[in-house]
Amino acid sequence: MKQIKDLNYDIFLECIHCGMCLPHCPSYIVTGSEPDSPRGRISLIKAVADERADINRAIKHHFDTCLACRGCETACPSGVDFHSMLETMQAGIRENVEGSAWIETIREIVLREIFPNSERLKRAMGLLWFYQRSGLQKLIRKSGILKHFPDSLDQSEAILPEIKGLDQLKNSVYSGNGEIEKVGFLRGCVMDYFYPDTNRATINVLEKVGYTAEIPEDQGCCGAVHLHNGEHEIAKNLARKNIDAFEDHKVVISNAAGCGASMKEYCNLLADDNKYAERASKFSEKVLDISEFLHGKIDLSSMKDIELKAVFDIPCHLIHGQNVSSQPEELLKSIPGLDLKPLQESHICCGSGGTFNITQPEMSLEVLERKMNNIRKTGAEAAVTANIGCMIQLSRGSEIFGPDIKIYHIIDLLDIALLE
Repeated sequence: MKQIKDLNYDIFLECIHCGMCLPHCPSYIVTGSEPDSPRGRISLIKAVADERADINRAIKHHFDTCLACRGCETACPSGVDFHSMLETMQAGIRENVEGSAWIETIREIVLREIFPNSERLKRAMGLLWFYQRSGLQKLIRKSGILKHFPDSLDQSEAILPEIKGLDQLKNSVYSGNGEIEKVGFLRGCVMDYFYPDTNRATINVLEKVGYTAEIPEDQGCCGAVHLHNGEHEIAKNLARKNIDAFEDHKVVISNAAGCGASMKEYCNLLADDNKYAERASKFSEKVLDISEFLHGKIDLSSMKDIELKAVFDIPCHLIHGQNVSSQPEELLKSIPGLDLKPLQESHICCGSGGTFNITQPEMSLEVLERKMNNIRKTGAEAAVTANIGCMIQLSRGSEIFGPDIKIYHIIDLLDIALLE
């Protein structure tokens, strides 16, 4: 048996198995199974570290069902760093247990070939655009042929949102009125393809509050999706690329909670890199979520009414990963006319979980259905969130389970509300 690499054994001693994490863990809520809970997974990792168990398919299953939402960390009274253990274990699983041929093929194509390369990503999005617009998607779905492929390809394909744009925001400087402070903006891998209006809204709002936004062309993927899948070396290379790209910026803005959480932890990812460790630490300190940056900077008198009954479903990687919780909700409450309803279990994952809705579609839907039922109880007309994965997931939930609601990014509403 291969050992787990780079594991801090002392973390195990911090977990007192109190169970405070259980009602905050989406997979445990669904299955009720102890090995599918944070403390159960910690016990499994400890058993492997103590060489009382091998990393095998049975153990792999219990980590595959983890959404990496980090809700357990927020709930934990002992401050256990479950996320670092999870990433280390995922890397160990990758080395010890061979995945299905189909998943490995997808991993090779998507994670290693497409996402790290912006030109390949653009070509891939172009092919998806043709697939959707040519009528081929409707034909394929109607035929049911995808059900004959392994790993529920039909459910994974159903998640695919509409490609709304084929051009990313260019390497440009967008100058606002008033202040001249320049901030760097991470446009993200796929936001310009799936939700281009949200990236444009981010630029608009930054301009309206007087900041100059710059989009370095040599930026790349943040590496979050690679960390979710145990591809640490690729994630490190992507982190180095972004550190170089934003070297001259005092602030780096992200409108995707998952990306922001990943970049804020470059300091940990590259802690052993002699060349980049110090630069990574400085970089992580200057990363801010767009709501975190805008909080306290908006002139409330410059906002117009938005008559809308909505809920705010805060992304896991915003509240648990970045410890940003009050700022986005306070920004939303400052919009005149917006009736923000309290959402039960808003701190619990929607089931997106990075690539979880692709790799674990059935459990993802169970978690999503619970979320949509909670939204239905509020009578809301819209759901607001702050992460592209959550936007995609909630849109799918509205289509499958209802209610029929609109999905917004918080920056979309701020752009509408803020006068020129």
